[in-house]
Amino acid sequence: TGSLIPGIVLHSNAPNDTMKKNTIAGNILSADGSDPLQGLDQKAGIALIGDFSPVVDTLITGNIISQESVGVWEANATSVHTSSNMMRLDRGGQSIVAVAEPNRVSELSGFSGH
Repeated sequence: TGSLIPGIVLHSNAPNDTMKKNTIAGNILSADGSDPLQGLDQKAGIALIGDFSPVVDTLITGNIISQESVGVWEANATSVHTSSNMMRLDRGGQSIVAVAEPNRVSELSGFSGH
């Protein structure tokens, strides 16, 4: 809560990094920061970033995320499963935003957090 980067970051940032079958559960995240070096220019609760290899098969459950612009930001992440998260995002915020690769913010897709 209140960090300069997203509250929780899973990041494959070196060759041979393996980010598979992780669970992010039971956290309270609020008013965290962004990560402009990865193309994330909005404050986010959780960021999944696959630089060298994809972040695969992540379960995100039972978290409380508030005062963020993005609940979960996914860059090169596959098989992300979300359930039972409570999100009270900033006006116009998005629950999930997915980009094909880090630093490629022009390919944003997502849906509203309302």
